[in-house]
Amino acid sequence: MWAIELVTSVVRALALTVRRRMVNLFATRKRRTTGQVLRKYSIAEHREWQGKALVTVPEQRMLDISVDGLSFSPVQWKFDRVSEGEDIDVVIKVGRVDRKFQIFDVGPF
Repeated sequence: MWAIELVTSVVRALALTVRRRMVNLFATRKRRTTGQVLRKYSIAEHREWQGKALVTVPEQRMLDISVDGLSFSPVQWKFDRVSEGEDIDVVIKVGRVDRKFQIFDVGPF
C-alpha cells in the first residue's frame, strides 16, 4: 500500500515539475534593453564528450554583454558589426515562473 502512495507522489512531483518548466518555456516575455559589449572573443574548434559520443564543436564567436553578465553567440554579421565598449540593443527573454534572464537576440534589428 505504501509503495502505491510513493509512486503516485513521485508521479505528481514529476508532473508539477514538467508543467512548471513548460509554462516557463512557453510563457516567456521578451523585453528590449540596452547593453554594453564588455568583451569579444572566440572559442576555438574543439572535441568534447556529449553523453557517450565524442563530438567536434565548431568555432564559436562570443560576446560578453553587461546585461547580468551574460554571454551570447550571435550570427557572424552581427559579431563583425559590434566592437568592445559599444552600446547595443539586446532582446531578453524573461521566464514568467522563475524570472531567469536569457539573451534572445542582439541588435541591430
